[in-house]
Amino acid sequence: MVKKHVRCPKCRSLRTKRNGVRPNQGGLIRRFFCHNCRHSFTGRGSPLPRLSRRLKVELTRTHLEGRTSIRTLARHTSHSTKTVMKAVHDVTGQCVSAAWIAEELQPQWGGYLALDGKIIRVWEWAAKHFRYTVHQKGWLHKMTMLIALDLETLDIPIHHLGDEETTIDLVLLLRELKQVNYPLKGYVSDGNEDIKKAVELVFGSGIPRQLCLTHFLRNLRVRLREEKITERQYRDAYQALSTGLKPKLLRVPDDLFTHRTSPGLPPTNQQLENLIRYFNLRLKTINQFHDWRTAKDYCNALTLMRRFTKFTDCRDQTKNHHAPLELAGVDITNLDYLNLKSNR
Repeated sequence: MVKKHVRCPKCRSLRTKRNGVRPNQGGLIRRFFCHNCRHSFTGRGSPLPRLSRRLKVELTRTHLEGRTSIRTLARHTSHSTKTVMKAVHDVTGQCVSAAWIAEELQPQWGGYLALDGKIIRVWEWAAKHFRYTVHQKGWLHKMTMLIALDLETLDIPIHHLGDEETTIDLVLLLRELKQVNYPLKGYVSDGNEDIKKAVELVFGSGIPRQLCLTHFLRNLRVRLREEKITERQYRDAYQALSTGLKPKLLRVPDDLFTHRTSPGLPPTNQQLENLIRYFNLRLKTINQFHDWRTAKDYCNALTLMRRFTKFTDCRDQTKNHHAPLELAGVDITNLDYLNLKSNR
């Protein structure tokens, strides 16, 4: 598809681009900008219709569920990317929170949790004034979306957008989890010890923890390549984890065997890793968020979409054709996650 450019009426150049809209009696009129003579002008044709609430919701739904990029939506609606992006932010900023879902719909969770985080690019305006390297400034433009996944219903009781996956942000996540009355019986995590510290600070000691076997074996393979352990030690550890017995040649954490004493606790957090890959597919259409507020609202809408979307290819066939909230005992027949209104 060849992109058509509007000729500048002043210098007759085709080096033009769309430059937003301006209001008119009949609606909005497209404006253009010429790179050649730096002249702004109004395009000919009928005025563009204003984006109603219903159209904004449909654009947001197409963007979230269909993975349609903002640029593609702008091309199909003849609006600028800024207009479409603002419409998406207007809708996501009005979505209900996870606490509202817990209070109003009262889902019933299983109690076994998976905890992990995902890095999201968010622009930090103060970074341009710091005398850092490009690599250091890159880390200033990143935030972490912390996710808590119920392993029985695959629902997302709570999520939190923080600076890093450290004890402070994890405590904030778990405090919100405790406020929604989540019945925590055990949890699965990778080797991040900050998760264990945060759980003990919020829920107390004695909560069973299962270290992800996949992450541990992956780290063992790295140590094997770096010749920090021998091939014999690796095989002994791999066989011991498969049989549930302690290895003889290598010391391993006791939390790797918790799933054998807690039947509802899986040995890995693979379900949460799949959810993070699912979110990555949706976030590919956005290169970087403008600020943390829009990132927080967008992540909230993204988790709401996942909670209301039915499974189609789940390995557990009993979960197919059911949404996570339905598996948690909630009737979502006449509910639209983009049109739910909070009374507060």
